[in-house]
Amino acid sequence: MKIIGIFFVLVASLGLLACAQRQYQPSATEIKRDTTMAGIRNSLDRIGQCADGLRMDTSRLGDNTDLTILSATKLVDSQVLYYTDASTNKVELMSSAAKIAPIQRQALLTYLAANQKCRQLSRSELSQYPSFLLVYENYYGDTDILYAKLISKEITIGEANRQKSALLAKAKTEFTLASEKINNQFNAAINQEVQTAQAQDAQRRAIAAQYLMNQQNINAQQQMNNKPINTTCNRWGNQVNCTTQ
Repeated sequence: MKIIGIFFVLVASLGLLACAQRQYQPSATEIKRDTTMAGIRNSLDRIGQCADGLRMDTSRLGDNTDLTILSATKLVDSQVLYYTDASTNKVELMSSAAKIAPIQRQALLTYLAANQKCRQLSRSELSQYPSFLLVYENYYGDTDILYAKLISKEITIGEANRQKSALLAKAKTEFTLASEKINNQFNAAINQEVQTAQAQDAQRRAIAAQYLMNQQNINAQQQMNNKPINTTCNRWGNQVNCTTQ
């Protein structure tokens, strides 16, 4: 079901530093980091909009079903699988000992067929961010097994919701690790840029200091060369002694 709401805060938190007001020109890596995190946030937003859109879609997938996508999704959300962690019926569904009924099974199959476009959208949106896409793919694969067990009545509705909760927790952990990995990569690159810039600044300061010292030596030599020459002569009888300074 919907996992966008749980993960969005994690990705948004990584963008806080990027959104902070800077008093200097950002580096190329900082710009790339900001662009990347904004791209991920926008992709997750569009995936979430797709999931929400199913809950407003009054169309039908085919002539063989009496359920619209909207009615099927509402039935699934209310009777089969909770939608988000904020759903008021979450605990109730997790406690259910009932097996899936025929109308619930039809609704779930209709919802899963309609949700394929959201899965395809997530693959397209996150194709540039493989570590994040992998989280979705793992979640989709795990939930497909859950759906199969539920539809075949191998597990109860309550067990299906408990497994869903565990899978969401697992996906959240994987998403956090993926977020930390990409953030650490950017931080390492930024730190390298800072160290390089500091080394270049130190080199420029050393060159400037050497240039200043050389200029001082040149000026001192010029002053020596331009100093006036004075010759003083003293006469003692028939002798004349001269001193040049």
